[in-house]
Amino acid sequence: MDLIVKQWNWNIDRLDPFLPELNIHMVGTPHVPSGKASLALWVNLVSINRTALETAKNDIAPTKDTNFTEEISTASDFHVEGEQISVTQNRTDIEDEQTLQSHTRERYKFRFERGSATLAGFFKFMPRALFKDPATNTTVNAIDATASYISGGGHMRVFINYPYFANNALEHDPSLGLEVPPTLIEPPLLIVLLITTTIITVAVVVTRLRRRNITFPQITMQ
Repeated sequence: MDLIVKQWNWNIDRLDPFLPELNIHMVGTPHVPSGKASLALWVNLVSINRTALETAKNDIAPTKDTNFTEEISTASDFHVEGEQISVTQNRTDIEDEQTLQSHTRERYKFRFERGSATLAGFFKFMPRALFKDPATNTTVNAIDATASYISGGGHMRVFINYPYFANNALEHDPSLGLEVPPTLIEPPLLIVLLITTTIITVAVVVTRLRRRNITFPQITMQ
């Protein structure tokens, strides 16, 4: 799938017109560098047995609590950068997110597991994203897309970070799916990957992503 973000209203751009007025009360005109602004895609990775799919569909609506999907999640672990990470405990209030370290990979990949059993589900994305001219759809620049992750209790919480792209459009290609055709998987292990995606702005003062209010820009998923 393609993640496309257009006409994003950056907080840092909204603040710029007011910064000169602060010069009255400060020595020198304040400046907030664009490098302090970024955009993050929040992804919750959950695996659910198909027998519970219909109930889970109702549970993952934006206005619903996701506790139910976490409780029936099939995966207890994720394989990330050669390491098995348990997601049975919600660690969002006791730890910071772990940053993906390898920058030489063609793709970053999260593989669903349950103890010593490897499940078929995966989530992956390229470490590069594109900035495009919204008028001509031509590529302006290719930039690094960094990411961090943490156990959310029953699911893996992933944040893919994109740097400031001004008035350009952002295009990236995260993907999810199965390693093998579903016909080769035993019915109890047939996994449906449910992803809740949320866009979060980070500007001026960096705060913990999970505590921010959520707004929805113009986003299309193809």
